[in-house]
Amino acid sequence: MKMFTRTATGVLLLVLLFFSACSSSGGSITITQEQLNDELDRLVAQYQSQGQPISAEQLDQMRGSLLNQMIERELLVAAAEADGQELSDEELDAEIDSVRAQFGSEEAFQEVIAQYGYTEERLRDEIGDAMLIQKYIDNVILASIEVSDDEMLAFYNDNPSYFETPETVTASHILVQLEEGADAAQRTAAEEKINEVARLLAEGADFAEVAREYSEGPSAPSGGDLGEFTRGQMVPPFEAAVFALEVGEISGVVETQFGLHLIYLRDRTEAGLIDFETASESIRNYLVEQKEGEAIAEEIERLRENYTLDVPEV
Repeated sequence: MKMFTRTATGVLLLVLLFFSACSSSGGSITITQEQLNDELDRLVAQYQSQGQPISAEQLDQMRGSLLNQMIERELLVAAAEADGQELSDEELDAEIDSVRAQFGSEEAFQEVIAQYGYTEERLRDEIGDAMLIQKYIDNVILASIEVSDDEMLAFYNDNPSYFETPETVTASHILVQLEEGADAAQRTAAEEKINEVARLLAEGADFAEVAREYSEGPSAPSGGDLGEFTRGQMVPPFEAAVFALEVGEISGVVETQFGLHLIYLRDRTEAGLIDFETASESIRNYLVEQKEGEAIAEEIERLRENYTLDVPEV
């Protein structure tokens, strides 16, 4: 999975959460304690504004994680600049405009950047760095990544559980409501109504039409259609009844906490495996993302070894 998203919203969130005014020159990266504290204060303020208190233990973990993110960002910026990656003013202007558009109005945009203590100039600089990093990732780190058909097939064969499909049914029902604790008169009325419905169906009436006229459930306007579902999605008595039916069969009266049902099983798909051809595109995307993540991690590790880091201890 790519570390830096191309979307305007993603770039802005990345900037607001993780970017800082660190410095890099030549083969060294410098992050001061003041810079780390500044970014940590921003992050804590964000959590607190959302009503999420931060414990001392969480603060220590956050400090270490944030410093690592700052180091990785500075290493990638330095590497991109050293490699000659460039970002035009037109590209940056278009991204800034896209970011603004995400907020609906200039007032909303200004409110957000002010909330995080940013000026437009600083935000522009840091979005530019984010885009430069993305260019480096795309053009240098990820350019040679490929996934072969053999790799895809091996993944498919080695991970059958990933491609299992559960048994599904497509069903409709007619509901006559009967509240728990209903008195004898209410139960008798509900039973008489559901039995009358069952008689109409037994005489060949169309299930959907009868459902529209008689059902008291929210699916009545759609002819009682419940769509497709798997085990575990319906209450137990209903599930037991519907999965016991044959396609085209209508159940007897089934009682649940919602009332009395008649269930019509319209279709069933047995459990099985997605075939390789159908799954191949998803497999390719998964393996590409996996390789991308590994390649970015390897590149950051290489940069750590090649740059001198002057950073606070945490």
